[in-house]
Amino acid sequence: MDSVWFASPVRRLGQNEVLHIAITNHGEQELVNVPLRLSVNGEQRALATFSVVGGATVDTTLQFLSDAVGEHWGEVSITDQPVTFDDRAYIAYRVIDKSRVLLLSGGDVEGDRAIQAVFGADSAHAFVQSSYREVDLAALEQQDLVVLNALPEVASGLGQALEAFLQNGGSVVVFPPSGGDPSRYADLFAQLGATQPAHGHRAGES
Repeated sequence: MDSVWFASPVRRLGQNEVLHIAITNHGEQELVNVPLRLSVNGEQRALATFSVVGGATVDTTLQFLSDAVGEHWGEVSITDQPVTFDDRAYIAYRVIDKSRVLLLSGGDVEGDRAIQAVFGADSAHAFVQSSYREVDLAALEQQDLVVLNALPEVASGLGQALEAFLQNGGSVVVFPPSGGDPSRYADLFAQLGATQPAHGHRAGES
């Protein structure tokens, strides 16, 4: 078993999940109808079979329903007797009922309105807006997505908090202010491991 990954980046309550499994047959003999199982929190959640010729790799899938919020631990296993090495893979993931989105506003009312129109009216998101000057940095870890819109500057404390947020699996979207000094975002982009864009758009512009 080479690798395991989800087809979509976010696990939501009630969502049908597709889990991809890449498996290589390092032998010469074809493997036919080999059982493949997924257990989550100790309970079997999906079962399938796969076949793969000698020396080839197959991408197969297991499908299941995310039916409980919170942290989950899974085990993908294959039955290929008498070989028992590389026959298990372990995954951990979090299921949410809504994606939590925080907008940090720099005062661009029109841009803020456009962002709110995207997330605020969608029942799949829990949307909150705050001035970038009043944000509780400790609360960032409770979000799934942080949007920076037209901040005239990004303080070092906020930059460090966003860096930690990204490292813990969060996502960040940045809309620099129209006509602002791009160099003010250089440190932030460096912290986040992003390439500073040569040209940008305000939120709401195409």
